[in-house]
This record gives sequence, structure tokens and C-alpha cells, in this order.
Amino acid sequence: IVFFALLIGLLATTWQTRRAIEAEKRAETESAKAKAESRIAKALNDFLNQDLLNQANVFEDGTADPDVRLKDVVDSAAEKVGERFADDPEVEFEIRSTLASVYHYLADFEKSIKLRTRALELANSQFGQLHEKTLDCEALLADSYLMSGNGGKAQKMAYDLRARLIAAELDRNDRRLIEATERVGDLANQMGQHQNAEPLLRETYQVRKAQQEPDTEELMRTAERLARCLWSQVSNDRARHRSWQASDAQQRMLTEAKELLLESIELSKSLPDSEVVVVLARTDIAYILYLEGRFEQAERLLKQGLSELQEWQSKVGDYAVLGYVNVVRLQLANCLTAQKKFAEAEELLRNAWERMREIDPAHPETLVTAHQLATNLAS
Repeated sequence: IVFFALLIGLLATTWQTRRAIEAEKRAETESAKAKAESRIAKALNDFLNQDLLNQANVFEDGTADPDVRLKDVVDSAAEKVGERFADDPEVEFEIRSTLASVYHYLADFEKSIKLRTRALELANSQFGQLHEKTLDCEALLADSYLMSGNGGKAQKMAYDLRARLIAAELDRNDRRLIEATERVGDLANQMGQHQNAEPLLRETYQVRKAQQEPDTEELMRTAERLARCLWSQVSNDRARHRSWQASDAQQRMLTEAKELLLESIELSKSLPDSEVVVVLARTDIAYILYLEGRFEQAERLLKQGLSELQEWQSKVGDYAVLGYVNVVRLQLANCLTAQKKFAEAEELLRNAWERMREIDPAHPETLVTAHQLATNLAS
């Protein structure tokens, strides 16, 4: 009995010692992580103040131009990153990622791609291929390729990333695999490959839906994407066959799409700043009504949605909202053309085309708008 008591005491002491050592290691790891984050934050702050803002500081530098353009400031700062942070790859990664995002929002995708490509190399070497920072960087790089018009490159990157995660035998509920699967599906959807996109988006939706505590915002986004994939297939079939007669399969797809959009509207009620999400879901439902041949009802809802989006865009000046405005314009133009309201549709398309041409003459949306305007004029 004494022996077993001693053994149990020894085991208990060993277990407690091990727990104390593990707790100490965790504390050291957390401390090191906090110090690293603090160091990176300070470096970012110094870079922002010294390399960006000071370029327009006429009090600090009498030669500074107070009317300097943001793009010129970023260009000048970007040239110094490699040399200045050559000995600190983590900081270099963060700053290159930040500047790449700035260029992306300035629609200078070539420079964004260049900075993000180097950032990805740094992420792979510093964090590893499966780290979330690396995966996020790779996804953003693919997005810049897509926006630059190189959808093929963006798709290849997304497919390769997902294949790498599958090869790593991640659980199907792993956030990284879920997001990679959705990204591949969404890219296919944006490229017009709706039949390829549907099983991937449906898989993502089902996995998210089955989670014990699903992320409301992510589930809402996936429901919208799957809905858009479904009604887009019906829309393309209509355009190819020039028929308004819906097959049973098409009607089932439209019905499911409406149910998904209504679900996304319901989910959005628990989220802050979801006005645009609700308007977009409603305009998608309106377009489904158009596909069902209910033109007058669809026209009324699309005009309401377009007005709300334009009002929102005038307030926030968001480039992304402008893209949504253009999509709804195209949907409404289709609806008007179907009712032979050609003059109204033409005016709408001309406004959309001129606005998109000012932003980027070669952007896919600009070309789609021009094509639709030409088709309308030919009618």
C-alpha cells in the first residue's frame, strides 16, 4: 500500500510538474508572440509616419509637395521596403501586404501583384504553406490577378491552394479548407463556369450549415453565392435558347435560389451594417422574378434596389458598391428590354458604360456593359 501511495504521489507530482512546465512554455510563447506583434506594430507605425506621411509634411521638409498624390507617396515608399527591412522578413511581409492592398484599391493591380508576390514568398519561408497568413496572402494575390483580367491565373492559384490543403488531409470542417473550397467555387462562378461552381459552393454551404455554431456572416455570404450560381445557370440557359419557358429543373433552381436569398436576409438581421447585403439579396430576388417572366414586379423592385444602392454609394464612395450598382443596372436593362422599353434601357446602359469606362476601359464589367449596349441598340 505504501508503495502504491508513493507511486501515485510520484505520478501526481510528475503530472503537476509537467503541467507547470507546459504552462510556463505557453506563457513564454504568448509573451514572445506579444513582443513580436508589438515590434511589428511599431515598425508599421514608424513606416507610416516616416516613409508615407512625412513626404507631404512641409513643416518637416521644406521641399515637400503639399499637393502630392497618394499614389506617388506609395510609389516612393514601396521602393524602400526591401532595403529597409531586409533583416526583418516578418515586418517586410506586413508592410508589403499593406502596400499591396493600397495599390489594389487604387486599381493598380500590376504593382499590387508585384508586392504581394514577394510577400507570399516571405510568408512561405517565415510561416509555412499552411499558415493562415500565407493562405490569406495567396488568396489576395489571386484576387488581384482576377481584377487585372487574368482570371485563368487566379483560378489556377485557387485550385492549387485547395489541392494542397486536401493533400494535407485536413478535416472537412477545417476553416482553411472550407474557405479554399468556397474560393474556388466563387472564382468559377465569376468566370461564368456556374456548373463547375455549384457543387463546390453547395459543399461549402452544407458544411457551414451543419456546424454546431455556424458563423452567421460566412453562412450568409455562402448562401448568397450559391443562390447567384443557381439563377445564373438559368439565365445563361435562357440566353442560349432564347426561351422564357422554364423547365421543371430550372424552376426548382430558381425556387431554391429564392429560399437561399431569403435565408441570407434573415441571417443579416443579427449583423451590423448589413443594409447593402439586404438590398443586394432583394435585387437578386427581383432578377429571379424577371427570369420567371414577372417583368413589372421585377422592374419595380430593381429600380428600388438601384436607387438604394446609388444613395449608399454617394454616401460612402465605395468602389465595391459602384460595382454592385453597375450589376443592378445591367439586370434592370435586361428587364426593360424584355418589355421592349428600349429607350429607357439604352439610357441606363449608356450611363453604366460611361461610368465604368472612366474607372477602367479594359475592365470585364466595362466590356460586358458595352456589349449589352450594342445588343440593345441593334434591337
